[in-house]
Amino acid sequence: MSRFLEENYRDFIPASRFSYAVLGLLSGLFLESFLPDLLLPWTAIGALAIPFLRSHKRSTAKTLSFCLGILFFFLLLSFGPSKRSAPLLEESKIWKEASSRFVESRLDRGGIRGLAKEISLGLVLGDSGALNKEFKQNAKEGGILHLFAASGLHLGILLASIYAFLKRIPSLGFKFPRIFPVCVGWMYLAALGFPMSLARAWVFSSVLLLQSLAYRKQRSVDLLLGSIGILYFWDPSRSFGVSFLLSFGAVGSILLLKPSLDLCLPEMQAEDNRPGKIVLFLRENLTVSLAAGFGTFPVLVHYFGAYSFGSLGLNLLVVPLCGILLPLLYSVLFLEFLHVPFLKETVWVLVNYMLEILGKLTVTWADLEWSIQRFYLADSKEKAILLWVLFLLFLIGLRCFRKRKLESNGMDRKTFGKNPPAPSKIPFLFRIPIWIFSLPICISFHFLLAGIPEWKQFPSVFFGDRFTFVLRNGKELVLGGKCKYSKKMLKEAFGKYRVLVCGTSPLEKAYAEDESCAFWISLCVRKKRPLRFEYGITGTRKALPPEGWDVVAKRKEFYVDSTSLRMIRFEAGKDSLADLLQKTKQGSGIILLAPRYRSRDDPEDWNRFRKRLGIADGWKFIGGNELPGIPVL
Repeated sequence: MSRFLEENYRDFIPASRFSYAVLGLLSGLFLESFLPDLLLPWTAIGALAIPFLRSHKRSTAKTLSFCLGILFFFLLLSFGPSKRSAPLLEESKIWKEASSRFVESRLDRGGIRGLAKEISLGLVLGDSGALNKEFKQNAKEGGILHLFAASGLHLGILLASIYAFLKRIPSLGFKFPRIFPVCVGWMYLAALGFPMSLARAWVFSSVLLLQSLAYRKQRSVDLLLGSIGILYFWDPSRSFGVSFLLSFGAVGSILLLKPSLDLCLPEMQAEDNRPGKIVLFLRENLTVSLAAGFGTFPVLVHYFGAYSFGSLGLNLLVVPLCGILLPLLYSVLFLEFLHVPFLKETVWVLVNYMLEILGKLTVTWADLEWSIQRFYLADSKEKAILLWVLFLLFLIGLRCFRKRKLESNGMDRKTFGKNPPAPSKIPFLFRIPIWIFSLPICISFHFLLAGIPEWKQFPSVFFGDRFTFVLRNGKELVLGGKCKYSKKMLKEAFGKYRVLVCGTSPLEKAYAEDESCAFWISLCVRKKRPLRFEYGITGTRKALPPEGWDVVAKRKEFYVDSTSLRMIRFEAGKDSLADLLQKTKQGSGIILLAPRYRSRDDPEDWNRFRKRLGIADGWKFIGGNELPGIPVL
């Protein structure tokens, strides 16, 4: 069994004792988060096992390290260091502000303006806050917002560029080209305020560069677990946050699952001609993007309830572009700092041109709605993550299938020396390339993951407060009342629960009664989609509606389709009581008392005289404060 695992899943099995200690720590962290009642017994088992393992002759150092990791986590949890922040974190805020001013001044000198400047600040400083709202939303829907967050892509390109330049200088020797980039990476990390994703990248890059000094090479899983342990000891309070999980999810998937995803595509041999190299380059970028997206899928679905399946195509375009743009951008900022004439002007022109291409690609991709963004709410999250787990098991099992197929074909002839055995009859199944089976399965899994949100139709949404109510029926959105008095509720609804309010399908109709509601409706509008805007006014209102809106009579009746709820809005002193009585003689529903200036109508008083007015028993008067709150699925 151990030989089978070593042959097929060598990259999944830790080799270092530190990795096993981190596994023990992670087991304690998992129990503390999800099964706290079992943490103390688990720690007791680990502590009692330590003296037994030390005295037992057949015990292994790896098992002992695992138990020590369990005990170490319990000690951290008991004495408080597990909640501390990283050192120099407060000081780094000052360094980050200084770095931002430095980069911005150099961009101004280089003549970078507008969107190109915003993109440059986002790329160099790893801060999407520099982007305007519209472009940031386009990047988010396109799945490339990671380019404007401090990540391994930025640090990897920076350190790789420095290392590639220094190693071509023979006088620097063997060690300096490997040590100097590590120091530059730490300064870059400090200048950006020690973001967790960039810290992970620095640890990764440092280990990869420095291990060559000892002529050693770590396994992928040891690199992952070692980085997790180092970052947890350095900053426990920020470990295992969303940024941490996204970073390790993407990199872990690339290191461990990319070989399996390679089997989902036809095999290709490295060729010397240019077309063959281009095809191989595109194939490698495709599988890397697929692996990174696969690793981040459960985190994005769980925390944000959304995933852009079309991001694969945009990443295939912009990531190679950033691979050229970032080294040029770093270089020209350094040249601007040194005041090197002529050369810097030439590079600035090229950088500005590439920034425009990046901006136009992102905007065009969003305009064409190629992002294929899907939203996961309620139990669709659980279904998507369960299907993701099945896909994960398939990819892990695919490695084993490849190994067995190679052995069946007798391709490894070296083990037989000069006299290989006579070829035996190979079953037809093993003569078929693996990708013939795996490619349809991989495509099917992606279509199923993208189709899960469509399996369930979400009900209509109806909520509000004293001044405003929100109603969404299918592809229609209604905002009744004056939104300027309900900013707190609307900010939460259209921010945290935007998918729930806007729906998963494009709107076709929107209705509002006040100019202040136009902004909130715009958050749900998708580009280049025909949408009818209705602006409800009374006969005496003189204010003009927003441009492009159709003026209609102010609505008095509303329906919630999924619950068949009927609501009539009644403004005492303005609306006709006779019309209200005519509408409520039969049926059931609610009568919303609209607020009046310097007057508080009590719904209980109206309900007390309801029968005398001739209103059917199925109707009930309510105030705005009795409307349902924001539904949370």
